[in-house]
Amino acid sequence: QVSAPILQQQAVTRLPMGQASSCLAGLGTSLEQLSDDDLIREAFAFLRSRPSLSERFKARFSSPLDFEDPSDTDPEVLATAGGITILAATHWSPPRIHCSEVKPGQPLSWTALPGLAMNSSKVQGFSGFWVMRFPCTDKLEFLLNDGTSNWMKNGNANFVAETRGLWVLRSGKLKKYAGDEAKPQVALSGDIADLEAKGGIILVYQSRWAQPRLHYRFSEDRPWTDPPGEAFAPSEVTGFPRSDAWWAMHLDSQAVEFVPNDGGSQWHKASGGNWRIRGPGAWKLTGDRLERIGEVSEAEITTPAPAVETSHAPGAVIEPEAIESFRLADLLESKNVILLYRSAWTLPHLHCRDLTQDVPGPWTPTPGLPFSPAGDIAKELDGTTALFVVKLSGDVSACEFVL
Repeated sequence: QVSAPILQQQAVTRLPMGQASSCLAGLGTSLEQLSDDDLIREAFAFLRSRPSLSERFKARFSSPLDFEDPSDTDPEVLATAGGITILAATHWSPPRIHCSEVKPGQPLSWTALPGLAMNSSKVQGFSGFWVMRFPCTDKLEFLLNDGTSNWMKNGNANFVAETRGLWVLRSGKLKKYAGDEAKPQVALSGDIADLEAKGGIILVYQSRWAQPRLHYRFSEDRPWTDPPGEAFAPSEVTGFPRSDAWWAMHLDSQAVEFVPNDGGSQWHKASGGNWRIRGPGAWKLTGDRLERIGEVSEAEITTPAPAVETSHAPGAVIEPEAIESFRLADLLESKNVILLYRSAWTLPHLHCRDLTQDVPGPWTPTPGLPFSPAGDIAKELDGTTALFVVKLSGDVSACEFVL
């Protein structure tokens, strides 16, 4: 008989496609020697040992159409390959795609709600997007949602990818991929001082947009970039990690006028006009504040950042409490305020203040209270991104917070 350890060993061994097919054929022959009950028992024992694989099996069995992650692929390849690939820009993490293949003369056959969890895009030039490929589909009708009650629709209708190829969904608009859609991004990495030594302008920009772009011109007698502009690259600059939503770009100029945008209809403008930088060096834009890194900027248009209030009102600063049990049932019985938060950040923090009394308490020192990995709680809740938890002190029954 084939034992569970043998099933595990053969299942996780990564082989080239030809060898994998041969291995699976041999495994199938061995499995035929088992009774149905033994086979089911071994299969479930294996799936219980691999919760993430179990979820993938459920998605595969319940889905009426084939799907895959295209991984690190040239968009030109996806545009000309068979099937349909959807790239979506959204802050949901991960978004779900509720979809059905459209076949002439046949009723739609939808995925089970909320749909399939999309994958973080590794498609070249589309960092920050979410992706799903349907290799055997010629026409696809779909909607996106956040896994709960929030939906992204095409107005009052569903989105429809009419033909095979690569489709890009950005700012609620679905368009078929054009060859100039994605410009290769050059990631900036290293220390600010080293980058400044190369000359020009280094701009680091903090944004939750899936793929921010920069529409700019170097002077009044120079043309603007074609909207929406050039794509930022995820930042690898020291002190400005991509995990905190930092993006970076190098501009070979001594001055620039610019407006960041989401690639669609949302624009990040300065108060009263466009942003302007009038000198080389390293600059950062976050919120409504443009600064030269290391000093306050002398940019032509800046406004104070919409900082979170940090007044020292009467009351105590909120403190975290240790979590004794990482079982969901125990947390639900707790009398404390407990926050569970899914995030792609490495270490999220909770900047908060107590609202239990009539007079709000003072804000926690920035960046706030650190979340802890949720451990076994994550196994009891659906979702693919990391789950974090923080438990507030017992005298807190209401709070205001920023993540």
